[in-house]
Amino acid sequence: MPSHSLQLLRETLAESSPTVSNVDDDDLDLGEQNIKQCKRKICDGHYTAVVRVLSSSGVAPYSEASLEDLKIKSFPRGTSCGRDGLCAQHLMDCLCGAAVAISDELVSSITQVVNLFLVGNCPLMLGEYIASAPFTPLVKSGGGIRPITVGTV
Repeated sequence: MPSHSLQLLRETLAESSPTVSNVDDDDLDLGEQNIKQCKRKICDGHYTAVVRVLSSSGVAPYSEASLEDLKIKSFPRGTSCGRDGLCAQHLMDCLCGAAVAISDELVSSITQVVNLFLVGNCPLMLGEYIASAPFTPLVKSGGGIRPITVGTV
């Protein structure tokens, strides 16, 4: 995003709701909730997510129904990468085609790392980076919830 566009977006959000950050989400209307979520996303540098939030029908409430709607059933082809830039297609490409010569080594290395995590030999402070993802449950205009989660592959 060009710096002048980013500056304009920051100024607009700052003017829109100066006291939103200290108010409970339940006390905010839909527009104020979206602005608050946008401010969080801008601080994290997630500008594409800001556009999604602004064009959504709001952030879904925390409830059993929302959690049920959010159960992940599959990952579509072309799913975005996480904070580290690695996406599922990168791994698929490494396991097929010309890279198949090293695929056994790759699978072995990934397995060793996962096993380190499973037996608890990974520093706890890394958990935040390895097993977490920014998450925003957006309300679809036609009903339902669109989960926006960008985790690490």
